[in-house]
Amino acid sequence: MERSTRRDGTPSLVSVVGDSRDAVFVAAADVDERVKKTVRTAWPYFLSRPAIFVLPMAVGLVLIWLVTSFVSPSLSAVDQLEAAYRAGHITNPIEAMIFLERRKASPSFLNSAISLWVPLLLPYAVFAGVAYLAPRLFRSYVFYWGDAIALHDKWASSVKIFWTIIVLGMLVSIAGGLILHIFVH
Repeated sequence: MERSTRRDGTPSLVSVVGDSRDAVFVAAADVDERVKKTVRTAWPYFLSRPAIFVLPMAVGLVLIWLVTSFVSPSLSAVDQLEAAYRAGHITNPIEAMIFLERRKASPSFLNSAISLWVPLLLPYAVFAGVAYLAPRLFRSYVFYWGDAIALHDKWASSVKIFWTIIVLGMLVSIAGGLILHIFVH
């Protein structure tokens, strides 16, 4: 019996030998069923693909665009001065010149560095965390037979608790904070 068990098509060969033809067919069918259940995407194979590094780079570029659009002023300094003059906040020409010069001043180096490097490096840090945790949380190769069934079921319940309590709890708290922020402001 030969079956392809990997995404790249590499076959695995299982030979079942015995005296009774019926017992061999039953054992081969049982092994075939177990192999079908254990076929999953292997994380080392997924993470070894060269195109996987394009994803954090694209996310970083989108984050840079979002951060710079929020950090940079939406109106030019002259438009802001005109709006402040019409609103009656600025009446003195010296105040207007000071206002204009402050608005024209370039942002600080720290602000520029944070707005460019954090969005670029953050996706790679998240990717490194996922690359470290994914093979440990989602096992690619599982021996689900005999005594290993109880161990794997215990591990699966621990992973389910992790996703339910930690990840879902974080998502609910973030969503609650955003909703509160929207309704308060």
